[in-house]
Amino acid sequence: MLRRLHPDVVVRAVEVLERARCGDGIASTADRIALGVEFAPGRDGGLPSRMILKTLLLHPLLRFGLPAVLSLARASRATESLPAVDGGVRSLLFVLVGAYQRFFPHAPDPMYANEVRFYTEIRPQLDLEAPRAFGGLFDAKSRHFGILMEDVTLRGASFPNATRDVPLDSIRDLLAIASP
Repeated sequence: MLRRLHPDVVVRAVEVLERARCGDGIASTADRIALGVEFAPGRDGGLPSRMILKTLLLHPLLRFGLPAVLSLARASRATESLPAVDGGVRSLLFVLVGAYQRFFPHAPDPMYANEVRFYTEIRPQLDLEAPRAFGGLFDAKSRHFGILMEDVTLRGASFPNATRDVPLDSIRDLLAIASP
């Protein structure tokens, strides 16, 4: 992944320092793995020795793809024509999908493909507050993706989620930064 954007970099060793799995309350629809990277002497390309690998470790067979979503939509529509069902099956289908996503959270593949493209092709050309990306890939055939990016926790960033309170002063600070 690094070689696509940094062809002269040579990695000698990689160590997993921390990881946050999607669904654990820390990560959302992708896993985040903090990596310690050891480069060959003089071949680091100015890259940091600590990076985040954003990926999805959930096996592709356990993920909903477009065919599964379309099948669910067809099944839901088919129940509409059954007078005795009265929408109950449709509700049940979506409850089951919600329960499945609770245990195996993930996003549709195009979201991961777009994120890789954003960080590797668009982000480097923009002057905005977002992690720097050092490499990324999305393989449509295997449905695997990965983005090697800056560990923004080293700059004091945090990753709140929907279950964690965000103090009002933090929201005010964010709004003040966003205002011209």
